[in-house]
Amino acid sequence: MADYVKQTPLPSPVASEEVRRTVSEMLLEIERRGTAAIRDYSRQLDNWDPPSFRADAATIAAAADSIDAALKGHIALAQAQVRGFAERQRGARRIRRRSSTSVADSLALAQRLARSCGGDIAAQASTAGGQFTMRLPAA
Repeated sequence: MADYVKQTPLPSPVASEEVRRTVSEMLLEIERRGTAAIRDYSRQLDNWDPPSFRADAATIAAAADSIDAALKGHIALAQAQVRGFAERQRGARRIRRRSSTSVADSLALAQRLARSCGGDIAAQASTAGGQFTMRLPAA
């Protein structure tokens, strides 16, 4: 059993809906007005109004140099893991059959498609639901 030092209560559904609505409105405003909206929100929410939101090369280099070597290692590991996961995901494709197509026809189509890309059918998962997983060569 988990031993909690401090347990945070779940947010109420009302608060969650209010957050969703506020964020949605903000994103729409940013889509409509662009940087002007971002600047307004920066002033309103953070009381921050820099001359530019873009950092120059010297500022970026100084920030990178200020990061501790151990943290840089952790960041590099996380980047490698995310990149590896994305590359593996790109190698697997899903096909969903139409209800008017038989499972056998869908499987035959999936096999032809996989072979044409230099791959193969790795599994016939959930054939009753009409899904096939194919392994294709990485792009």
